[in-house]
Amino acid sequence: MNGIQIKPFEELTPDELYSIMKLRFDVFVREQQCFYNEYDAVDKKALHFFLEKEGEVIAYLRVYEVDGIIHMGRFVVQANYRHAKIGTQLIHRCLTFLQQEQHRSLLQISAQIYLKEYYTSFGFQTISDVYDDDGILHVDMELTLGSF
Repeated sequence: MNGIQIKPFEELTPDELYSIMKLRFDVFVREQQCFYNEYDAVDKKALHFFLEKEGEVIAYLRVYEVDGIIHMGRFVVQANYRHAKIGTQLIHRCLTFLQQEQHRSLLQISAQIYLKEYYTSFGFQTISDVYDDDGILHVDMELTLGSF
């Protein structure tokens, strides 16, 4: 298993991009049956954090800025690896990178409601009411970096 990689869009290889998009589609569209536009313009301005095994992306998330606030999204782990703490490692790497290398202090996410307690374990706090996003209940959360 390769270490966690962090790349802007323009540095992703075609194989990496394909594997990222396949994982996201397989989980969000096929598994969760959430039919939305998975391919958006955010990818081009995001930093992509991912972990590969044998040339296949098995965990992924992206971070991007909107109006001066950093957002984390599209967090996904391949089904076979969900209980291996790979996702937790990926999030910890992202948080450390944002705090220590990007000198950021605040991170926001739109969390699927069933993952609210998972994100709370990192120190995220709820900042919105529950809302429906493409048929899946979500809540907005934020984390002050340095508190995780």
